[in-house]
Amino acid sequence: MKKTPTQYLEAYQKLHAAEEGFLVDGKEYGPNKHLFDGSNFVTKLYTQFCDVIKNYPAARVLDYGCGKATHLFKPVFEKGTLYQQFPGQIQTYYCYDPGNKQYQTPPARGAKFDIIICADVMEHVPQDMILNTLYDMRLALAPGGVVLFTIGGQAAKKQFLDGENLHCSVLPMEWWMEQISHVFKGEAVYVRYEPGECNEIWVNQEYVKLARPL
Repeated sequence: MKKTPTQYLEAYQKLHAAEEGFLVDGKEYGPNKHLFDGSNFVTKLYTQFCDVIKNYPAARVLDYGCGKATHLFKPVFEKGTLYQQFPGQIQTYYCYDPGNKQYQTPPARGAKFDIIICADVMEHVPQDMILNTLYDMRLALAPGGVVLFTIGGQAAKKQFLDGENLHCSVLPMEWWMEQISHVFKGEAVYVRYEPGECNEIWVNQEYVKLARPL
């Protein structure tokens, strides 16, 4: 049986805080403080981030569902941390993740961001909360801003201890595109959906080819 939104949030917070373990193919593993380290941004969205940050003299960035955002303080890039990789180019980097108590405070009402990152987050959002989550991002997007998504379209390898998969919203790309197009009308949005043969697409973005294969 699926959890309530509150139960999902509490379960993710326990995983983040290494207060609870998880299952992989039915085998139980103990708590892991390195879960949700934010590395999906580095491995899946960094190229697109490089493409868009050059358009802003001092970008305001929102990492929505940031995990532990280790790229901010660990040297995972050629020049070190993200700040060192883009010296003087990032005015603000706001980390928000309701599943991580360290970053559970949302941005201030009215705060605007030029780039919103959402890396492998939406599949963790209960389906009846997805539209509200997308609208939250839309309200935080500055005019001329860009949203960068990666979305998982298959079950995760890990499960909660009760056996439910960590991806609580596994939905086809067509469904996601319908929701995203409904919320973001005219804003530039990048979506990388996994898996799929042609799973990378820009919406309302003129300077990037549409639906180019990975």
